[in-house]
Amino acid sequence: MEQPPASQQPPLRKKRLNIADIVIIVLVVLAAGFFVMRYAMKSPPPPEGSPSEEPSLSEEPSPSPEDVRFTAVFATNELMTERFEGKIAAGDEMVDKNTGVVLGVITDILIEPSLVYTTNAQGEIVMTTRPLHSKLTVTIEGEGHRPEQGGLRVERFHSMLNKEYEVYVNDISLWLRFNDFTLHG
Repeated sequence: MEQPPASQQPPLRKKRLNIADIVIIVLVVLAAGFFVMRYAMKSPPPPEGSPSEEPSLSEEPSPSPEDVRFTAVFATNELMTERFEGKIAAGDEMVDKNTGVVLGVITDILIEPSLVYTTNAQGEIVMTTRPLHSKLTVTIEGEGHRPEQGGLRVERFHSMLNKEYEVYVNDISLWLRFNDFTLHG
């Protein structure tokens, strides 16, 4: 079979990237970057029994954080009352979900109505209570230390103010905001 002359062949179409191709390329690059940052850049832990690396003379040794006793306040405003009412009490341990670290022992629980803003029949914005929901404030006491970068550290758990954490109390999962802490001498 003969090939038609070049002048009669249909022009070759250039492949253009469409939006789906671009999205796939970006996702592959992000996944590769995540993998490199997460796994490839981690240095392996030293073998057990090996001597720890001594700091060089030009490096200042990092100061060790001071161990402290603390009182911390965690709270949430949008929790369904039935999830926790009568199921947690003073004396229960609060455990961070991600690290499994016991953060402390509950010393006080305050349950108040959950307040929300809504529009009434006249179109005015008013504050009212949200049915079936409560504001939960939990105070705990524990031991940890205060790192230089701020926050509070309890073993592998590093908390920062105004950040939400998922914690367990008696196998009940709660999302609570770390509101405040006080260090005790």
